[in-house]
Amino acid sequence: MTQAAEAESQRIIEEAHADADRIRAGADDYAVSVLEGLEGDVQRTLQSIQKGIGLLDERRATLQAAPSPFTDEDLAPGDGELVEGDHWDDEAEEPAAPART
Repeated sequence: MTQAAEAESQRIIEEAHADADRIRAGADDYAVSVLEGLEGDVQRTLQSIQKGIGLLDERRATLQAAPSPFTDEDLAPGDGELVEGDHWDDEAEEPAAPART
């Protein structure tokens, strides 16, 4: 009787270990699936960021290479210097970057 009980307890323990291994394997498969999805999202986001940086670099290079439409002769005496209270609309401060969370 004792041997039968010990054999049954051993069988139950082995079955529990097998169930735990299956559950762990399923959880690992799910985690890999989620992480692969996140990896794809991050890669697409990185590509978008790189494309945006490239476009802005091209725009900046174009603007720097373009000759100014104004010459020194276009400026009246005293023009071209900012005095307190004056400002250039196209040189307004850039807005602060949004806070990262």
